[in-house]
Amino acid sequence: MDPKWIEASQNWLDEVRLHARKYFRSELHVTDKEDASPVTIADKHIEALIRERIRSEFPDHGIIGEEEADENLISKYRWVIDPIDGTRSFITGNPLFGTLLSLVTEDEFLLGLMDLPMSQERWWASHQGGSYYQGKRCTTSSSQKIEESRLVCTSPAIFSTKELNQFQNLAKSVRVERYGGDCFNYGALACGWVELVAEASLQFYDIAALVVIIQEAGGIVTDWSGDPIRMGWDGTALAAANLDLHGQALELLNYS
Repeated sequence: MDPKWIEASQNWLDEVRLHARKYFRSELHVTDKEDASPVTIADKHIEALIRERIRSEFPDHGIIGEEEADENLISKYRWVIDPIDGTRSFITGNPLFGTLLSLVTEDEFLLGLMDLPMSQERWWASHQGGSYYQGKRCTTSSSQKIEESRLVCTSPAIFSTKELNQFQNLAKSVRVERYGGDCFNYGALACGWVELVAEASLQFYDIAALVVIIQEAGGIVTDWSGDPIRMGWDGTALAAANLDLHGQALELLNYS
């Protein structure tokens, strides 16, 4: 892991945080993209800013983003940007939105960062380098009992009818089920505050940064079939605090 990648990405998110805080709860024009998801000038400005920094500091690297076309995908190293994860939270004055940034290769998640501008919280992790929250190592929960687990998900609206039935089969087996949170949910899992996150309808930029943060904290992230997350996968994600809980949750998701 090149220390320059870590230092640069931290600096970029420091800069992004200031812009996000400026836009939050201001009068923003909201438009809908082709997939009916909302977008604002804040999303576009933040992604453009990060892209500019990447092009300047690592011109041979590729870029995958939510708001603009992919760049230089023949590069071994590719930055993945979600400028505002939780745009619906952002436009409704809810501070639980974040900026996600990761560096990946074809086979590995090398670096992941999540910054929550309004609470000024940051998680980051590097491959085989540990996971950190506010500069201190974080670890997932050691609980291995599904009936004592806390399960979170952004919204039931992200599920198809079949997926919702699968999710509810898992939800009825845990101690606490809660909706809302967007990317914060994954940070909470990395810190041991919850044990499970189950979601669907995700894009690669929604999850890339979070995979390495959770893995380096001791957790596991796969799709609902138990396969690794990769570009072009089916959009489902099951994140668990440990392998035992993950296995129990997978069984419940796929029980019929």
